[in-house]
Amino acid sequence: MTHDPTLKHAHRDALIALSLYSVMGLVFFYPVLWGYLISQTDYLFFVSPWSSVRPDDLLRPANPYIQDQTTEFLAFFMAAKSQIWQGMWPLWNPYILTGTPLLANTQSALLFPLNWGHYMLPAGWGFTVSALLKVILAPWFTYLLARRLLLAHSAALIAGVAYGFCAFHIFWLNHPHSNVTLLIPLCFYATENLVLRQGLRQVALLALVTAVSLLAGHVEIAFYTAIACAVYLMVRAIQEEQMCWRLGWHFGAAYVGSLLLAAVMILPFLEFLSVAAVWQERSADWVYTMPLSAMATAVFADIFRLPGWVEHYMGYHISSVYFGVSALPLVAVAIMKGGRSKWPWLVMLLITLMLAFDIGPLYAVVKHLPLMGHLPMFYWAVFIAFAGSMLAGIGWQCCVQRQIKPRVVICIVVTLLAVVGLMAAFWQGTDYPGAVAQLESLQAALRQRAWLISACLILVAAIMLMVRHQVRWMSGLMLLVVFADLGWFNHGWNPTLRPEHVFPEQTPQSIQFLQQQSGIYRTLGLNHILKPSTNMLAELEEVRGYDVPVNLRYHQFFKQVLQGTVSFWVYEKTALQASVLPYLNIQNVRFILSKKFLDDAIDLPLVYDDEIKIYANPDAEQRLFYRTQAHYVNSPDAALQALMAEPGKVMERVIIEAEHVHRPDSQIADHSEFDFELIAQNAQKLTAEVTLPKAGWLIHAAAYYPGWRAYVNGEQVPIYAANYSQQAVYLEAGKHRVRFRYDPWSFKIGLLLTVLSCAGVLWILIKNKK
Repeated sequence: MTHDPTLKHAHRDALIALSLYSVMGLVFFYPVLWGYLISQTDYLFFVSPWSSVRPDDLLRPANPYIQDQTTEFLAFFMAAKSQIWQGMWPLWNPYILTGTPLLANTQSALLFPLNWGHYMLPAGWGFTVSALLKVILAPWFTYLLARRLLLAHSAALIAGVAYGFCAFHIFWLNHPHSNVTLLIPLCFYATENLVLRQGLRQVALLALVTAVSLLAGHVEIAFYTAIACAVYLMVRAIQEEQMCWRLGWHFGAAYVGSLLLAAVMILPFLEFLSVAAVWQERSADWVYTMPLSAMATAVFADIFRLPGWVEHYMGYHISSVYFGVSALPLVAVAIMKGGRSKWPWLVMLLITLMLAFDIGPLYAVVKHLPLMGHLPMFYWAVFIAFAGSMLAGIGWQCCVQRQIKPRVVICIVVTLLAVVGLMAAFWQGTDYPGAVAQLESLQAALRQRAWLISACLILVAAIMLMVRHQVRWMSGLMLLVVFADLGWFNHGWNPTLRPEHVFPEQTPQSIQFLQQQSGIYRTLGLNHILKPSTNMLAELEEVRGYDVPVNLRYHQFFKQVLQGTVSFWVYEKTALQASVLPYLNIQNVRFILSKKFLDDAIDLPLVYDDEIKIYANPDAEQRLFYRTQAHYVNSPDAALQALMAEPGKVMERVIIEAEHVHRPDSQIADHSEFDFELIAQNAQKLTAEVTLPKAGWLIHAAAYYPGWRAYVNGEQVPIYAANYSQQAVYLEAGKHRVRFRYDPWSFKIGLLLTVLSCAGVLWILIKNKK
């Protein structure tokens, strides 16, 4: 048996690349070597009441701009960890918005492999593992793709660094966005294999990689990846003269297979989407592109973080297209001398530029396609960086192969220097009204950056001119320059913390007080106390929350009935009106948390007064409560109108969305003899024994949502929508054992499809081994 020496060298080079990227990842996050952790969760110490246990040496959050790691993702992982260790699938989140799906929200990315460390490590430590793996694997996957496209070792290394450490990937490093951006090179690798080797094995591999990207937590970018791969497939098929129906069917089959493989999450997500408020909040009239002036991020990596902007303004830094100013001369070389290898990436670069920045008629056409009008187009920025990184690798290969003349290199760099100078001199920020606080400071900072960028471009020009004489040394120097360029501008965005700053070791006294209270109840925090959804970190249930998507019923209830505010899916309430107290009562809100005294018109007893004030709400209903009077309506809109029309009656009657199928025995609201004994309760189930003096409605103060089931004395009974956003069952007089359980068919069917599909893919891969 003989071995292919070329394949052996390719494997060796791939291992060298992985080792090199591992070293770069550790250099990028060098404090990890001294025991620090990659995390932004120190922000929790600046949220009341955790601020009362903040360490004395922690003066400010390491990165106050991105708070989601604390307010969303850490909370999701800890809730999921608790359910997993109880032997349950993490399907339901009872802590926010009176209950909402957990697995089905997709952005929690609970099934994504790099997130599994959160279920085994202390709170916050999992971010270090996932962040390190992402900055190591993203460049390596790009390297593998570049090598598959026959780029030389050094060219592939440069492409990997440019993409793996680009601003978009690093900005979203501990967010689900980067879970997907990590896999973009692998999706293209599998697509390239499909073009060259059409067969079941290639279909199965593309389906598998795409399925993992669907589980990664950012459906929009995963969707864009599919579109980008389709464009790439067409260009490559034309180049290889493989354009045929068979290839199209194989590509389509791979994506159908990916949906089946990821069905365990996709089906619950689609069910959630069918009842979500996302279609209402994401209006087609919103502007989802970036202004042309934001193209400056291709040269000035941190333009939106320079002095001169209003405080805490991130601007379009969230979608920066920066993949290294040092890589731009290489992109220009690739465009001029890249031959046929440049075309897939040049086509992608042009299309994504038009979509992200609304250039030409393409965006207007795409916006009117199904779904596209509701999706943020600025996420195409990552594909600008990806295509640019691949072109940079091609450009370096052209330099190594001496395909570019010295005078052309000089012309390219001089042109870029002129662009940098003009942008520094004339960039005004007029596209950002109200965001520029001091234009003079911003322009001065741009001019200072221009000198640094110019020096970098001159160094790159020197390397490009000398590479024909010293290929190996200049290749290593070029790789180092690109890494230093990206590291200089991006390394500080994801801070490293001392372990004691990652998560509080002490519990604030106010939280201890709440945790000691008996029974099941909810709280309402005002003035950003327990900022949504940080209450999850204390295992306290709230009517506020931060999540996306959100059940449309609760979205409307919170905005219109509770008179709360919703901004970028943060459901907040800063003040309490006496008129909403009856609605808080039926939502089982027993405690109101405030930083100041409540209005005199609100007569609630103050039961705790220290770092925060806690008011008891003695009129709050229990989690299960009882009504004999019912008002029947025939639609959700009618239920919402009836609920808002007579707030004084919510404590006497229930609004049921149904025909008059049940008639309570009495129209006199007497609930004094109702008895409720809790038997068992967890995140997805509540079992109780109830005794009703008369026939009536038993209301479960939890979100009305598909997948909930009710059982009375062991028999399943229908659940009705009650009070617009709650659940209710009808009971006869007497004693009953009642069980409410979240047990959705969407998850069961999805799990079955995933298991069968995984078995099918495994069979295809084994049967079609090379």
